[in-house]
Order: sequence, then structure tokens, then C-alpha cells
Amino acid sequence: MKFGFTGQEVAITFGPNTSDTTLIAYRIDGQDWQFTNITTSATHLLVSSNTTGVNLTSPITPSTFELRVTNWAYGVQIAAVHVGQGEKLINIPDFGRSIEVIGDSLSAGMYATLEGLSSFAYGLGAGLGNTEYSVTAYPGDCLFDKVCWGNPHGMFYQWFRTSDTSWRASQIYGDNPPWWDFSKRPAADIVVINLGTNDNNPANNVTVDGYVAQYKMLIEGIHTLYPKAQIILMVSSPGNQKLSV
Repeated sequence: MKFGFTGQEVAITFGPNTSDTTLIAYRIDGQDWQFTNITTSATHLLVSSNTTGVNLTSPITPSTFELRVTNWAYGVQIAAVHVGQGEKLINIPDFGRSIEVIGDSLSAGMYATLEGLSSFAYGLGAGLGNTEYSVTAYPGDCLFDKVCWGNPHGMFYQWFRTSDTSWRASQIYGDNPPWWDFSKRPAADIVVINLGTNDNNPANNVTVDGYVAQYKMLIEGIHTLYPKAQIILMVSSPGNQKLSV
């Protein structure tokens, strides 16, 4: 989440669908990330006049506030955002380019320190600078649409949906999450897909032909929604078969 604000205070009320005690990272004006654990159905004052660095960018206004959830399996529900009396929230224009990474545990940051904030996908997006970035990834997920290490669907199905494959998401959306409205965000300029490790595990019983067929269809689906996107494949396909796309 990213927005601009005037003044020196930002508080956020987290709703009942927030994972209790989940660790979030937040920062202002691109400074170092700060961390705190979130309580469900509580209001947290995240920025105040005592916040480290709050005056470093003065008299620049508005300041930019960013928030990210560190853990791939948890999430927060934003019930309300509060600023100081007489102050306001401001929509920050997007950067002129964007990148999206679609993947599994490596992209999600599983087992890494701070997980989502230390994955290769985060480093790629954040490291580019002046670039909007998003990560659509979940540990254990196959590309092929089947039950895979407890995930009810593969990315061929899940990428087009609103939620990930987590237990938390299933409690909110059930077994049939709604379609994601791609018109809400600008189309990605670059899409990096890093999927295939879980498909290639014999325990998941994904055939080479099935994997390649659904990979091609996923690429076609991405190009339908992001017609000008450059798609980069990072993959070890079953049987080391090369993809022809």
C-alpha cells in the first residue's frame, strides 16, 4: 500500500480479517523500513512527530507512506486510515513502468529473513528504482492447476483470481475466489515467471505435456491482459524439456 499524506501523523485501523501479530514493514519517503507486529481489530499509530526521519524531508509535502506485509501466508485488512486533524490523504501517481514476478517459494521469500522483503522478487522490483512492482507467488505452488503441496490450485488458475492459495484466503473467499479486476492497475511492462520446481517433483504427478500446455496458456492469458508486456521465463521444466513459446 502506498499513499501520500500531509502533516506528521498516520494511523491505521486493521480489521477482523487481519492475521494477528503479523509483522508489517512501513516507511516514509523511501527511508529505511520500520517494523511492528499488528493486532487484529486495533488501531496502530505508525507515524508521528517522534518517528525517526519524519522531519528529514521537510518542507516537502506530501510525504509518501508505504506498507508491506512481510510474511507470504499472512495478511492485513485495512479498515481505516487516519491522518492529523485538518490534514489529508493524497493519491501518489504511479511510476511510468512496472514489473510483476509470478512464482513459488523462491519468489515469495519462504524461509528468508523478513521473507517477502528479502526474496529475489522483492530485490528485483525494489532494486530497479522508479518502478512499480508486484509479486504474485506462493510456496509449494505448481504452475499446472492441481492440488500441489496443499495448494488447492496451480498458478494457471490462481493468477487470474483475487486471492492466493493460503488458508486465510480460503476463510475469506471460500473455494472459488473472485476474478481479479485487472483494470484496477496499469498493465505490467515486464512479467517474470519462475515456476516449475514443484511441477517437476514426482509427488505432484504433473506430466511434461500438461505442464507445457498450461504454461503456454498462462502466457497467452498474460498477453491478453498485458498486450505489450515482455515476458521472461525462469524455469526448470519437467524432464528438462525446452519450452517453445
